[in-house]
Amino acid sequence: MIRFKPWEEEPEDLELRWLGGFHNDPDMGWQVRVISRRMRSKTLREDWVPIGLLPVLTPGHVVSGGEVLSTVVTGVPLQFDVPDLSKGFEEDAANVPPSLYFFDRHWGWKQRVLRYHVGDAVCLIPTIELVRHLFLLNKRLAWAIMDPVGLGNLAVPVMPGIYTDLHIDFTENMPLKCLGKLEVQEFAWLAVHPDGRRCWDSVRRRSLNRPYVSLELPPISAHIEFRGVKLGKQYLVLEIEKLFGRSLPCDRLTYSHPADRHIVHDGTADDAGRTHKRTTKADASSTGEGTPEIDPRLGSRRNQHQKALPLVERFSTFDRDIPVDRVKVPKVVVARDTPAQGAHDGAAKRRTASTSPGRVPVSLNPEASQEGLPPIDFKHLERAEDYVGETAWLAAVVRRIAILRSNIQISMSHFFLKKGREFSETGRGRRACLVALFLFPDRPPAVLLDVDHTGLRGLAAMMLRYTAECPFAEMEGHIKTLLDALVDNSGKWNREAEANLPAFVTCRRQKKVLRRQGGRTPDEMLSVWTERLLSRLVAA
Repeated sequence: MIRFKPWEEEPEDLELRWLGGFHNDPDMGWQVRVISRRMRSKTLREDWVPIGLLPVLTPGHVVSGGEVLSTVVTGVPLQFDVPDLSKGFEEDAANVPPSLYFFDRHWGWKQRVLRYHVGDAVCLIPTIELVRHLFLLNKRLAWAIMDPVGLGNLAVPVMPGIYTDLHIDFTENMPLKCLGKLEVQEFAWLAVHPDGRRCWDSVRRRSLNRPYVSLELPPISAHIEFRGVKLGKQYLVLEIEKLFGRSLPCDRLTYSHPADRHIVHDGTADDAGRTHKRTTKADASSTGEGTPEIDPRLGSRRNQHQKALPLVERFSTFDRDIPVDRVKVPKVVVARDTPAQGAHDGAAKRRTASTSPGRVPVSLNPEASQEGLPPIDFKHLERAEDYVGETAWLAAVVRRIAILRSNIQISMSHFFLKKGREFSETGRGRRACLVALFLFPDRPPAVLLDVDHTGLRGLAAMMLRYTAECPFAEMEGHIKTLLDALVDNSGKWNREAEANLPAFVTCRRQKKVLRRQGGRTPDEMLSVWTERLLSRLVAA
């Protein structure tokens, strides 16, 4: 059961009657509109509640003393077969017949429903309920659905597609307790399956700044078991319990999580005397027993340590069963001695432990500086600090562009290519790629890639042009896909990898960029290429 603090003050029991659209409060974050009806006086009540509650909110449930009960007062178990879920007609909920479901003359509160005609029967599914069932397994996913970064905060980005073996590396933002076999399969479908990911991405695009929730429907032949109301051959879905017909994007699925690491000591110190903290029953109880309480004044997304909501019960509804395994990732702990002499004479030696750097959110840090330009602080690509290679000329050109066009926000860093191939090395160390990100004030961004061409001939630079805004996490996924494919293809850009990028990303080779100086002086060469690249960047 869930307790929502404002509902505690309500003297009457409530029936959750309808769910409206999303609203982004400057202080509280994303919220969802909830319409409830007092069960005694039959008057209506309207609340904006944190979007993190949406996974457990469906019409027909009873609220008593502030608690959302499992008791329902409206709806019975029903079933319906939809030959193609993508063929639903989206319309205003005001078209729902009053004899089927009465909106107390409020005409559906501007919400949308999907109409399906099968023979002489009609099934109506609220769009927000389909979004809730397909995507919102827990409050973390509810927070992410309208976040431009979205899934990139929950797991390492994976290009949508169909795989034989798929591995999902979750971040600390997705609690380990929320991940079981079924939950990981659900996440794989919404994040990696092309149909699921397209549907997920459409929710924010089609619902932002609108009073209703909308989505692009997946092409699924679905059998739906739900709680709803029926009049003759007309059905209205209130809560989807099972939706059969989806297929998984892989034949075998593995996943990992930062909280489930295999500790490996490097052996530089004796750890026999090291003490390990154990969780006691008292500690466990401190994590929160009883009924979670949500205070809207705190804002659900703001309090990362609030009590967890109950997990939404799930059943396997995919077309087949596949092996799902959790793997532990090694975490190397290095023990080292800190010098005893320093600012305090006679101080005793202290042994400290350091771990490899943790993951950080994908972001651009405008305050940090690398030769006058802020770095790109990607999440999964390995930064090559102070890299020296044959990309220095292009880096100088990028800095010149930043000076000439101050209205373009430019960030630049070097990142190592993945290991394992001869191309990954230059002869004096690992090979890296210069990545320059250009954020324009009036249109989507562009990315310039130039792999260090030490010992290479004929490798062009690459420019990624975006025709739509893209979260940084996904942008990193596009870059990583191209660079990994370049390594696997022995130093040649892989056109198949380029073709698999989203339609709003165009890859353009930049041949012989600063490869030949000819009779020009260095300053002349830099001036020519600054003008040339700038014209390509600003070209429509």
